[in-house]
Amino acid sequence: LSFQEIHQVRDALAGGVAGRVLPRRRPDLGETLPVVVFTNFKGGSAKTTSSVHFAQYMALGGYRVLLVDLDSQGSATSQFGLDPAGEVGRENSFAAWLAAREQGVPVDAAVLCGRTYWPTIDLVPAGAVLAEAEESLTRRAASAAVEATLYFDELAAFLAAAGTDYDLVVVDTRPDVNMLMTAALHAATGVVVPTRATMTDLASTGEFFGHLANYIAEFRNAFGRGLDVAFTRILVSAYDPTDRSQEALCALLRDRFGDLVLPGEFLHSRVMG
Repeated sequence: LSFQEIHQVRDALAGGVAGRVLPRRRPDLGETLPVVVFTNFKGGSAKTTSSVHFAQYMALGGYRVLLVDLDSQGSATSQFGLDPAGEVGRENSFAAWLAAREQGVPVDAAVLCGRTYWPTIDLVPAGAVLAEAEESLTRRAASAAVEATLYFDELAAFLAAAGTDYDLVVVDTRPDVNMLMTAALHAATGVVVPTRATMTDLASTGEFFGHLANYIAEFRNAFGRGLDVAFTRILVSAYDPTDRSQEALCALLRDRFGDLVLPGEFLHSRVMG
């Protein structure tokens, strides 16, 4: 059976007992929308690969997933068959939401959540147009207006408007410090930090956590609250168990971060390429 056929069978079997065949978020029981953000400073850490595979894994389990691509390179977007350069513009990306909000124009968030060839994954695509989104958030961050200071909650506001039909949101971010990453962290209920077992990657990961700690402290001093993140985990990616140096560095990582490191490494494979 194809995934589409499996999905149709699940729908047919669900009937009035969807929870037994199809896992569903229950807002009526107080279940909030989980938002898992994949982020790190270091490029090449398999961040996009991890976020896409996680979204697909959850979709195969029957969950309705929204993947939000906030990386202007659009790598996650490309993996779902869209050309970031030719098919993504300000009218069908997160930039459209920010432009409308900045101008005070109503916008339907659900329209920006496009269908993909996966029946239970929708996508908010990314491309170079996200530079406009960065500029929009930067302008608002510099504004003295009280309402403009809420720029960091824009992704959370977007998901609140668009997420009623989803069980889970997965967010892929750009590998550096930027306004869109900040907005993603404020929307996150969970953060996954992919890292390779190399000295440069581990140093970058340490810097990321240092930045995150400083930002949360400064934000709490300014606004009286921190980030509403239920969990943070480190995912060791592109791991080669035959490489003794990677084995040693992975052991060091687990020694320093303990249970924050996910059990089981994302193994290096030519299949990933």
